[in-house]
Amino acid sequence: MIAPTAPLARGLRATAVGFAVTAVAVGAHVVGHGTPPPLLALAPVALAVAALVLVFSGTRWNVLALLAVIGAAQVAVHELSVYLTGHDHISVLMLIAHVVATVGTSLGLAYGERLWWRLWRWATRVLMAFENSVTLPVTRLPRLDLTHRAVPVGCPPRVLPRRGPPAC
Repeated sequence: MIAPTAPLARGLRATAVGFAVTAVAVGAHVVGHGTPPPLLALAPVALAVAALVLVFSGTRWNVLALLAVIGAAQVAVHELSVYLTGHDHISVLMLIAHVVATVGTSLGLAYGERLWWRLWRWATRVLMAFENSVTLPVTRLPRLDLTHRAVPVGCPPRVLPRRGPPAC
């Protein structure tokens, strides 16, 4: 099983969190009666969030770190939407939608993080117990004894070389 801090797991977690957080931020913006930015404009935001999450993914994530990263993503998506669509007012519904999305996503990801580490501890414990309980059979190979064999002296006629000095 892959360790939670292994490079592959860190990359997969960062990518999944980056795209999920961006999608939730766009959803919150739409719920707050905003217009979503074009999908092509969201790709750099999702990659930036994934890169930011990758920096923090070497250790366990806590709720405060997740709140900071997800809050930054919410602000980035909101500002991108404002820049691309041209509306410059912030409604109370928009603010509430972004705050609820930030807190909800942070709590959900923190719960998923606890499950991921719990699964890792359980699987490691099970595999270590299995490794300690399984013993491989030890078989001894028969000893090769060459002392009682007769060794012929001289060269057999079929081994004579065609060129060079004689072999025997």
